[in-house]
Amino acid sequence: MVDDKKNSEECPRRSVYKPTDDDWYPSFRLNDAEEGNPPTTKLVKISLLYLAGGTYRVCAWGNDDFGLERDFEDKSEAMGCFLNILAMPKVNQVDLAQMNFIVA
Repeated sequence: MVDDKKNSEECPRRSVYKPTDDDWYPSFRLNDAEEGNPPTTKLVKISLLYLAGGTYRVCAWGNDDFGLERDFEDKSEAMGCFLNILAMPKVNQVDLAQMNFIVA
């Protein structure tokens, strides 16, 4: 699922929900269970944002107030990072930490 909103003329906001094994306090949930059972697939929201002053941010957020983020001065670097995350089968906190993301 992609959520595109114009954040500026420079860079549209892009958000994608990716599967995760981690608890993102809490994670989003995909309603993929059989009838009468709780959802089984945990999701994290990955976003590419343009911030005031020419900075780009790639961030990952759970369904409340826990997230990891990384800022970039270069739009192509930010987009490359975002696309690398999209290519991952699952996005976990340790993977993002290894990519120099910090707690938001």
